[in-house]
Amino acid sequence: MMTRALALLVAFAMLSPSASAEPPDSLTLYRESALSLEWFFFGGFTLKRAGEITDPGFFGGDAESVFEGSAAALEDMEAYRALRISGVVLYVAGLAMLVTNLSLIDQLAEDEGVLSPTFWGLLYGGTAAGLVGGGMVQGANGYLSSAVEHYNTELAHRLQRRASAPTLPFVLSGRF
Repeated sequence: MMTRALALLVAFAMLSPSASAEPPDSLTLYRESALSLEWFFFGGFTLKRAGEITDPGFFGGDAESVFEGSAAALEDMEAYRALRISGVVLYVAGLAMLVTNLSLIDQLAEDEGVLSPTFWGLLYGGTAAGLVGGGMVQGANGYLSSAVEHYNTELAHRLQRRASAPTLPFVLSGRF
């Protein structure tokens, strides 16, 4: 009687929905979790996972949730964040210098239409700061691309290790 009950219990465990459902293969899991980066001429970039848009934020503040599990990707996102913030600060400072220069052009002009050194300092300084800041903001995108590549590579390695691990023909659940 005990043997028969044990045999029925094993048969039931093997026929349960959790045991008979085949786990998704590595390629399916990769496609569901991998990130892709699409660039648009006027729209910037779009970061997607499984066809859905995911956004790390303009400054990369939500990188932990997007690149979870990849230390190299998070490291790249730190550089992305630093370049974005520094670049925006320089860009805005340069723009402020140029706007100040234009608003004070009458006061900065000397006699006979000659412009003062302050005018030229604000013009060249503001232009340089704006260009460098804009370059830093755009240069940060290379770190974002690198973060996506690192994340996808580490994801593929994790899935490869998982696929090569031995599996049981049934699911064990509960506390042992």
